[in-house]
Formats: sequence, C-alpha cells, structure tokens
Amino acid sequence: MNKSIILWLSAFFITLLVGYAENVTDSEFPISGSIGINGKKVSYYFERVQRDSSDYQIIIKTDQDSISGVILYTKDQNFTYVDTSYLKNDGTYFIGAIPFPGVLEKCHFRVELIYKNETYIIPTNEGTEILFYGKVPTAMKVLNFIVFFVGLLLSSRTGLEYFNPKPHTKKLALFTIIPFALLLFFVSPVYKTFELNLVGSELGRPQDMFTIDVISYFVVWTLGSVLIFNVKNGKLYGLISSIITIILILILK
Repeated sequence: MNKSIILWLSAFFITLLVGYAENVTDSEFPISGSIGINGKKVSYYFERVQRDSSDYQIIIKTDQDSISGVILYTKDQNFTYVDTSYLKNDGTYFIGAIPFPGVLEKCHFRVELIYKNETYIIPTNEGTEILFYGKVPTAMKVLNFIVFFVGLLLSSRTGLEYFNPKPHTKKLALFTIIPFALLLFFVSPVYKTFELNLVGSELGRPQDMFTIDVISYFVVWTLGSVLIFNVKNGKLYGLISSIITIILILILK
C-alpha cells in the first residue's frame, strides 16, 4: 500500500480516537443508565446542555406500565425549594418537560418514579444539572463539527509526515492553519452569537466570542508553521505541534 495512503488512514484513525476520547470525557457528555422496577427495565438519557430556547424534554423508556413520575427541578442544588412537572405515560415512554428558564441559566433536576408506594430516584438523589443556551441552527452545528474535524485530521496528518522519508510538512502545515483560522475568525464567533442569543442585538464580549481552546489551536499552528518553514528539521515541529494540539483538545475542549 502507498505510504501516503497509510499515513492518511493513520491520521483518520487518530482523529476518530481523539474525537471519541474528547467526547466521553467532556463535561457536556450526557448521563444515561437504566434501573429495574419489579423486573422491568427503565432507561433514561439526560442531556447536560441544551442549545435550544424551547423547554427541556425528558423522555424515559420503560416496560413497566404501572408507574407514575414527577420531575423535581430547581436552581438550588440542595433541592430546598423545588418546582414540579409530572410525567405523562404514552404506553412506552414517560414524557415531561422543564420550562426554558433563559439563556445561560442552570437547572438542577431529578426524576422520582413511584411504583406501589415505593419511590425510585434517577439519576441520583443529588440529581443532575442542565445548562441552557440559545438556539443554534443545525447547519451551524454541522459546520462547526466539520471544520473542527478537518482541522484535527490535517493536524494529525502533518504530524505523521515526520515518518515520511520525503516529507511535505510545509504544504500540510499551511493547509492545517486554514480550518483553525476559519474556526477562530468565523465559525466560533457565529456559533457563540447563536448560543448566547445575541443575534440581532448587541455584540458579544471578545472573551465570550473567542474561546481559549479555539485560540490555542490557531496559535500552535501559526507558531509551528514558522518553525517548520525556518528550521532545518521542520518536520519535527510538525509532529510536536500535532501532539500539542491533541493534548489541548483533551484538556480544553
């Protein structure tokens, strides 16, 4: 197999692996699980972040029909003062909602399921938290994902060029800067504008529109490219820049 193809496949595999690791360790990773009630399975899946200005929908799948349920939600983490919302049973799912409290507001909640005078609490007695953002269009979410994915793929591929006897590190480094520049100067600010519900209103503060992770990727590859073009063993700095990018993604994202 052509060495270049092997390096591209390796870069793609690294990109998927880093993306998966970043996803499952992210503070926004949903909470999911299941419990048993009288031998029947009850499954839940709770998002920790909602990027939509609608009510937060809670859907619980169960095989047990004779259950009632209520959502307890509050801004008080200790559940001292709570509001309630009752779950409705449609035969397969229990469905309820927490009213949208506003952009950047947080709600702590837990669900209590009652079966034959016994109460089952999910996910835990302490509950979990949901953070509300403004509505981000699907097209913007897809664009953000694609640009970030391409940047990580090219970053990994540039680093692997270290193992190529006839490297093209300079060309790959320039291509790597493009998606990270696009992410920093266009995609991320527009995404944040929707997320903070600033569309058609005032401009956001720079510290809100430009996050440290996105800035870091661009800075790493700008400085890395300078070294790649001006140092004799430039491909080594391509590898170093790639490794630093992966570390930043896992730490900052």
